[in-house]
Amino acid sequence: MANVPMDVQKVAHCRAVASRVAADVQSYINLHTSVGVERTILRAYGGDGVNEDGAPIVNLAVDRYHAAGRLPRGMSYYLGCALLDGARIPQEAVDSLAFDDLIDDDRYTDEQALAALAQPTLDALQRIDAARDARETMRASFPPVPAP
Repeated sequence: MANVPMDVQKVAHCRAVASRVAADVQSYINLHTSVGVERTILRAYGGDGVNEDGAPIVNLAVDRYHAAGRLPRGMSYYLGCALLDGARIPQEAVDSLAFDDLIDDDRYTDEQALAALAQPTLDALQRIDAARDARETMRASFPPVPAP
C-alpha cells in the first residue's frame, strides 16, 4: 500500500477549522430549525391569517412560546391543550396560542393533548393528501416538454 506524505500539523489544523465551521453552522441551525418546524406544524393543522400589522398568526404563536423557552415541548402539545381548553377548531386554538395567556407545561398530560389532536390530525392529513392530488392532476393536464 502506498504511503502518501502529509504534514500532520496541516491535517490537524484543517480538522480544527472544519470543526469550527461545522459548530458555527450547527448553532445557526439550532436557533432556526425548531421555529420553522413548529410554524409548519401549526400551518399543517390549519393555522392561518395575519394580525392587524400583517404578521402571520402562526409566527406570533410560535415566537411567544419560543421566547418563553417552551418550544422544546412542541407546539402540537400546546395546540392540543388549547383544544382541550375549549377551542372548537385548530384555527381558534392557534389564535389562542398567539394572543391568550401561555399554557402551562403541566396543564394536561401528553396523552391528553395527543388525544385532542386525533381528529385534527386526520383532517390535516386529508387536506395535505387532497392538495397533493390536485397538484398531480394539474401537472398531468400539461403535456410534457422536452428536456433542455
